[in-house]
Amino acid sequence: YLANLFLMLYWAIRWKAVFFLPALLLLIGMPKIKTFYHFPGGKATPEYPVRGDIKIMSYNVEGFLQYDAEKKRTTSARQIIDFIRENDPDIICFQEFQSTPDIPEEKINGWLEAWPYRTHYYTITHQQRGVWGPAIYSKFPILAEAIVPFEESRNGALWADVSVSGRDTLRIICNHLETTYVRENNILFLQPENFAADPDKTAQLRNIAGKLRKGFYKRAPQAETIARLIAERDVPTLVCGDFNDPPMSYTYQTIRNKFNDTFEDKGSGYGYTYKRLYRLMRIDYILASPHFETLSYETPDVEWSDHRPVIATLRKITD
Repeated sequence: YLANLFLMLYWAIRWKAVFFLPALLLLIGMPKIKTFYHFPGGKATPEYPVRGDIKIMSYNVEGFLQYDAEKKRTTSARQIIDFIRENDPDIICFQEFQSTPDIPEEKINGWLEAWPYRTHYYTITHQQRGVWGPAIYSKFPILAEAIVPFEESRNGALWADVSVSGRDTLRIICNHLETTYVRENNILFLQPENFAADPDKTAQLRNIAGKLRKGFYKRAPQAETIARLIAERDVPTLVCGDFNDPPMSYTYQTIRNKFNDTFEDKGSGYGYTYKRLYRLMRIDYILASPHFETLSYETPDVEWSDHRPVIATLRKITD
C-alpha cells in the first residue's frame, strides 16, 4: 500500500501516465485495508453489559514463559493469571497452555477457580517441560467437547459446547494452527543492520521462504478441517485462536467464510497481534457467527508472551 502510494505520487508529480497503474491497484485494494487497519469512529457501541453478553479472551501465552535481558527463561504464569482475573472474561481460549512439574495444571486451575469448567488438548509431551496445547476455560457449563487433531502436526484444535445462562448453547472452537517455522535466528537476520552485513543473503532468504512455504502447505488442510467443523452445525459459534496466518491468507479466508471478524467490527488503529517481525502481523483472531453483534474489541499491549491477547465482548442478536 505504501509503496504504491509513493509511486503514484512520484509519477503524478512527474506527469507520467503510468501513475494510473498504482492508483488502480490502490483502488482495488481499498476494501482490504480494514483487515489490518480500522479507522476510528463508525457505528456506535450499544450499552453493555446486559444479561447474556459474552466476554471472551483468546491468548497465546507462549507456555507461560518469558525471557529477561540476559535471555534467561522465567515463568510468567502468575502475571498472566492476574491479568486474566483483572479483565474477567467469561471464556478463555488458550494456545500454548503449558503444565509443568513446577507449575502444574492443578495450580493453574486453583488460580483460575472462577472458571470451573475446563477442557485441555495436550498436543506435546516433554519429559522436563511437561505438556503443552490449547485449552478452554469457561464460567459456563460445558455440555460437550472434543479434540481436533491435525495430521503430522504438533498443533491442534479443541471445541466445547457451553450452556450460556442455562438458555442458549454456544460452540467455542479454540485453534492453534501450524507454526510458521521462522525462528529467532531468522528474525535477527531480518534486522536491517544484520541483513546488510550478511554475505550470504540469498541462502538465508531461501531458507526463510522454504519455512514459510512449509507452514502454508500444512495450514491449508488444517483450515479446511476447521471449516468443515463449523459447517456441521448451524449454532451460535465463536472461533478463536492463533492461526499463524494474516487476513489475506487462504487459512483465514477458509475459516472465516461468512463469520464476522471482531477486529473489523470494533478494532481501532493498526491491528497487529504478533510482537515479533516488526509488530506487523495480525495472526490471532476472534471470529463470530452471524448470530452475534460485536460490542467491543481490544488487544492490550502487555509484556508477557510473543503474542498480544485478543479480547472481545459480543451480544447475541435476538431472533
